[in-house]
Amino acid sequence: MKTTTFICMLMLIMGLKNPGISQSLILSTDKGKLCRVEIETVPIKDNILELNLKTTWLSEQDLKPVADYTSVVGFEKDKISLTPSGFIRLIKPIDNQVITFNSSVKLSFEISEKFQGDKFMFKFPFFYASSVEASKNARSREEFIFKRPRDFTYTVNIKPSDIINKYPPFLAILSPEDVDKGLKPILDTTILAVRALATDASGIENVMVNNVIAAKENDSIFIADVNLKVGYENPIIVTATDVKGKVTKKQFQVMCQQPQIKTIIVAAPSPPEPEVKFSDVDVDIPVVATPDPYKFALIIGNEDYSSYQTNLQVESNVEFAARDAEVFKEYAIKVFGVPEENIIFKIDAKAMDMLRAINQINSIAKNTSGKAEIYAFYAGHGFPDEQTKEPYLIPVDVSGNDLHFAMKLSDFYKKLTEFPTKRVTVFLDACFSGGGRNLSLIAARGVKVKPKESILKGNIVVFAASSGEQTSLPYSDKYHGMFTYYLLKKIKETNGDVTLKDLSDYLSTEISVRSVIVNNKEQNPQTNISPAINEVWKEWKIK
Repeated sequence: MKTTTFICMLMLIMGLKNPGISQSLILSTDKGKLCRVEIETVPIKDNILELNLKTTWLSEQDLKPVADYTSVVGFEKDKISLTPSGFIRLIKPIDNQVITFNSSVKLSFEISEKFQGDKFMFKFPFFYASSVEASKNARSREEFIFKRPRDFTYTVNIKPSDIINKYPPFLAILSPEDVDKGLKPILDTTILAVRALATDASGIENVMVNNVIAAKENDSIFIADVNLKVGYENPIIVTATDVKGKVTKKQFQVMCQQPQIKTIIVAAPSPPEPEVKFSDVDVDIPVVATPDPYKFALIIGNEDYSSYQTNLQVESNVEFAARDAEVFKEYAIKVFGVPEENIIFKIDAKAMDMLRAINQINSIAKNTSGKAEIYAFYAGHGFPDEQTKEPYLIPVDVSGNDLHFAMKLSDFYKKLTEFPTKRVTVFLDACFSGGGRNLSLIAARGVKVKPKESILKGNIVVFAASSGEQTSLPYSDKYHGMFTYYLLKKIKETNGDVTLKDLSDYLSTEISVRSVIVNNKEQNPQTNISPAINEVWKEWKIK
């Protein structure tokens, strides 16, 4: 082995964050392949830190630059060590798990607003490959031989003044309930207690309710009493201001009517209200997430088909589909970190409702520059075209005989992935064979159809409740679809800290066995992955 193969590191300049100042080292493989890797920091802008990585291939004899247009330096982006962790994430490039460069590559990292300033240490696990194609096979890669440290560590100083407050506070009205959804409460009391949730990475300076400072109930809940004028629609304006001066405002109206004089009439006791039954996944949902403005959800629960189609029996409804959607929404907010205002939520959606909802999430992806992370959940009927085998999602006002008004599953996927996103995770508690949780949409139909599979593109993973000609079944004792129950159960048990691969394995094992025991029918969940993420999806976390 030649002397040059023992060159470990040549520290030229410890590069911090000034343009043109860099850090470099010389790398060598056991077979004598030499290169110099240089990292240069670009000044932080809008909380984005850019690192320019450059390589120069060197002669083994005299360390002079040589021409080499095929060799690459590479690393797996998920193996970059970032210290301290939790405050920075790689946002570009995002397409491939393995990043390679023959001459140069630019890395962009987004720094959290919560970061208070300190040193960031980047440790890059570099390897050598003879070509980009060879780098895709781990066996074709060669390690550089320097041992202490084996990885290339690069330090960047970040001051608190480098981090800007990009996002206004998150604000949600807790009481009166549902005013965020456009509800206009009618009260017969002249005093209204307004409760609001306000959070921000930089901290909340104050919350104002009609120009009165609200009192703190705890770190994020604020409360204020408002005097209402009888006989008027009283405007209520809630404003949250963070310590950096950014503001979020919400406004709603409350109708105050004349208090009614109540006469007490002794009457026979009313029959008891029907007992509301809950599953273990409906209660004590862990609250573990901070709202992320770039997370979005599309949630549809289509249960009541018989009210919209006179030729259907009640048994054709999809039992528990509405509850599936409602509880999944709670998990999206509390575990995934989807802000409630970023959720498109539909119960018993008609054809036009579903079309508008998917177009809305498509527009969100278009206008978020690849930063959006989308969750899509559908519980309801699916149905196949008997001739083409094309599967459809079925609105509540569309029957199995009118599929041209339904939504093709392939169009649903296309809308979700038409524009770049960070990733899209889909959960389908539906089957597409012509069966259903109770009865088919065409109750007299006796033949089930095996639907054709949709071709997936982009950063999408689809969890489907059943496969082929199977039916997606209910779990009556748990008041949910079998698939949704075990999906929520695993998320609750892990606080969402579960990889998509582990979730897929869990659903496959639990549902396949439990369905036979509970329903005496087979139901085998399927996980479908876009070829574009075939190598990386397994390590993605559910939240």
